[in-house]
Amino acid sequence: GSFSGKGLFNVPAVHAVLAGRLPEGQVLSHDLIEGSLARCAAVSDVTVVEDSPFHADVAAARLHRWTRGDWQLLPLLLQPRRYPLRGINRWKLVDNLRRSLVAPMSLALLALALAGVAGSPGAVLALVMSALLAGPLMGAVAGLAPSRDDLARRHFFHQAGADLLRALAGGVWLLQQLLQQASLAADAIVRTGWRLAVSRRHLLQWTPFAATVGQARQGAAGLLGQHHRTPLAAIALLAGLLAVGTPTPW
Repeated sequence: GSFSGKGLFNVPAVHAVLAGRLPEGQVLSHDLIEGSLARCAAVSDVTVVEDSPFHADVAAARLHRWTRGDWQLLPLLLQPRRYPLRGINRWKLVDNLRRSLVAPMSLALLALALAGVAGSPGAVLALVMSALLAGPLMGAVAGLAPSRDDLARRHFFHQAGADLLRALAGGVWLLQQLLQQASLAADAIVRTGWRLAVSRRHLLQWTPFAATVGQARQGAAGLLGQHHRTPLAAIALLAGLLAVGTPTPW
């Protein structure tokens, strides 16, 4: 099983199972690896309420930390004898790494297509959109099938249709945010590689949620100061495409 951030611990049991098994000062994203080694069970009749980020910068900081934590588990994945994980848990760890690469690889593929070396830009754009939409769209389509016979059909299909439109709109939004998301993921991955291989510092860098909320900038000036690198990267990307003589500079 996988821990999901909130739960009850049998401290002696967890200590007995995990003591000395994990590298000191390296495990930032601990839920999945600890759940894989110590095991856990779901409590289905308890509801835990946790605030969600209300500011884009707060959500981005959390995603950056999650990505760093996922990549810091890569050395554990490469040592199967020392860290014997079940196949499903190993797959979950690998899938987290895959998901963090979707935005950077999608942006790179689009750039190569626009440069005329990776196929038709339209076909590549459709491929990227399918990658961004696959998860949310499958969930929305699955929700079109009523789970009970006593549901009010009109209300059900109205809500299911709204969920489907929301998934489609979310895919368009993700495409618009592709450069920012790719930059965020690439920064987290490169930063983690440097810290693991060279500096060995700040591996447990973690800003509490309340502190992140307090640091979130409000207003146009604050947002511009926080995100000025993204439009500069877009200008640099466009300049690079023009420099190589792209047939589709749009």
